[in-house]
Amino acid sequence: MGPAGAAVRAEGLGLRTRRGWVFRDVTMDVAPGELVAVTGAAGSGRTSLLLAAAGRFVFNRGALAVGGHTLPKASAAVQRLAALGYVAGAHQPEPALTAAEHVRERLDLLGLRRGRRGRREHARALLADSPYDGDPDALGRDLDPYRRQLLCLALARMARPRLIVVDDVDLGLDTAERAVLWGVLRAVADEGVTVLASCRETGGAPVDRTVHATDATKEYA
Repeated sequence: MGPAGAAVRAEGLGLRTRRGWVFRDVTMDVAPGELVAVTGAAGSGRTSLLLAAAGRFVFNRGALAVGGHTLPKASAAVQRLAALGYVAGAHQPEPALTAAEHVRERLDLLGLRRGRRGRREHARALLADSPYDGDPDALGRDLDPYRRQLLCLALARMARPRLIVVDDVDLGLDTAERAVLWGVLRAVADEGVTVLASCRETGGAPVDRTVHATDATKEYA
């Protein structure tokens, strides 16, 4: 039995700066354990919206609650229950670390330390049991977009979060890779974890619902 997913509820959510809107007018009511696609064009603020839902990005319009915690007041609590999958600039593979070394570092961060040899073997075993199907000794800088996604998802799941956010699930992936990645995200949600995943378009992905991010660069008519 996986962890209980976190509900995500937003009403009129937005962020406006002196330069204009980053994202705006986002309303969603996501039930625990749902897989939700966040779609939108470039400039619609999809990445910022995902980070806001994970308690890692500010907003100044509307209301947002995650797992019963109201943001931004309870951002620390939301950060403890939410994890980032691949989000460029926020959670992505370190260029000089291997895939297995990423897992070992995450074990250390989670306080799951073992002896040097035991830690190395445990990390490799965890990676082998994850959807990541690449070389455990491949460096982060050499991973293709598909395996970057799978590695970051494996790292996110190690903390047993109630919410995982994943960005750009269709960027740089071919049709077969997108299908596999969406299938993995579906399986994670079916275990009880709420998943928010951004993409340009779903293309028939097995999502429970879709939230469309308004193009924040355009003014209302």
